[in-house]
Amino acid sequence: MKKSLVVLSLFLMSAFTVNAQIGAGTISVGGTLNVSSSSTKFKDGSSSNDGPKDSQFTFGPQLGYFISDAISIGAGITYQRSVSTTAVGDVKTIRSNFYFSPFGRYHIPMGEKFYVFGEAKLNLGFGSAKVKDDGNTDKIADVSSLGIALSTGVIFFPTERIGIELAVNLISFERIADKDTDDSDIKSIDNDFSFGPDLFAPSLGVQFYF
Repeated sequence: MKKSLVVLSLFLMSAFTVNAQIGAGTISVGGTLNVSSSSTKFKDGSSSNDGPKDSQFTFGPQLGYFISDAISIGAGITYQRSVSTTAVGDVKTIRSNFYFSPFGRYHIPMGEKFYVFGEAKLNLGFGSAKVKDDGNTDKIADVSSLGIALSTGVIFFPTERIGIELAVNLISFERIADKDTDDSDIKSIDNDFSFGPDLFAPSLGVQFYF
């Protein structure tokens, strides 16, 4: 028992004292997972009524390669599903999208186990929008999007090969086009611009370095 405790203690000490091993020629493999939900209530005097509910699931694996000690390039593939439910009738609008996202990063070491990074990313997306009502699901639009984003974050290395990332968006722009499936001449275009860090919506990810 004592020997097992000694071995475990030595392992934990080594895990938190090794230096992060990244540099030219290093390969990173990992990704992000985000789940969010929100709901609305309307209050009139002493009574209140439920409003629409929204939920979102995002999963994005990515692969990177360090072309120098500080710069890495790579790409990711992201799946995103969002559901908006009306308060009356329980009608759901479901949007499913895939994104291909090439990126570039610049890393700055901050001690032995921390790095700060800045990232530029291009997002190319496609998908569909559907409406579900009374058990019936109908496709209403084909969706395409083009976006760019600048973000920053920090990487913590509990071991020399594993990095835990926390990142926030700084600037982003996305153009989303919905084309009606019944009439291709009907289109809806949404331009979404965001400036400034959103500290209430960080992205958490894990990367493995080889």
